[in-house]
Amino acid sequence: MKALSKQRQILISYAIDSTEIVDFAEKLEKILNYENFKVSREILKNVPATILLETQRRIVESFDFIIMLLNPSYKYLSEQKIIETYSGDIFSRISVKKGQLSKIIPVIVSGNRSLSMPDWISTRFYLDFSSEAMFEQNYEDLICTLNYKKYVEPLMQDFEKEFYATEVFQEIHLKGLILTEISYFNEMITLPFALNSKPSKNWGIFLSRYINNGNSERVLLSIFHDTIQISTDNLFDYYQLRAKLLAAIEGANEAHKIFISNFNELLDN
Repeated sequence: MKALSKQRQILISYAIDSTEIVDFAEKLEKILNYENFKVSREILKNVPATILLETQRRIVESFDFIIMLLNPSYKYLSEQKIIETYSGDIFSRISVKKGQLSKIIPVIVSGNRSLSMPDWISTRFYLDFSSEAMFEQNYEDLICTLNYKKYVEPLMQDFEKEFYATEVFQEIHLKGLILTEISYFNEMITLPFALNSKPSKNWGIFLSRYINNGNSERVLLSIFHDTIQISTDNLFDYYQLRAKLLAAIEGANEAHKIFISNFNELLDN
């Protein structure tokens, strides 16, 4: 998957508790550099208090995303303040809105959420890279998040061209979850998923039918350009939800393909 033409600046932050974490940080740096990102690494360590604010400013201005490789040592250093100042101080003051991450991407490399994630990271969602299998399963979500660029509204004449254009079938695929755009409001959680292309309104109608078919708890679904947003107030298994979404997308593709075929037959008769 290709990154954006302008290289995004990525910081990998980690605490050393074994040679494995060092090896993994180096491996991830190489992989992301290959994906055309510009990657730096920072080890959790002493930062003189006199330059703390300057360090904060540099990180905020220099990096588009901060990947935190979380393990029990990272959580301990970040929460217990056993050193003068530390990366947790820096990152916790970055523009992290309550209930929504702006730059931080939590990645668990050992342990689990309760053992490895600092309490000040206010999200229930993270990437699990604690095994080779989990890395392969969640890697696309990381790349999708790093590549994500918010859609800018086109000029009105572009909307008019789109409205009068003939609808054609295009197969829609899920690219991945956009972790930094997850939001919480009034006990509702909204998960944004990136698509390979902007779907038509008719495709969206079919998707809505499929996503709620057979679900005891209905979810709110909205489509904005090439992004699907799913909102729910119910706790769930993320991978189960993702599997349902993939199945719904497959069903919507098939239904939309039949719809366009039937519509074109009517026009020909």
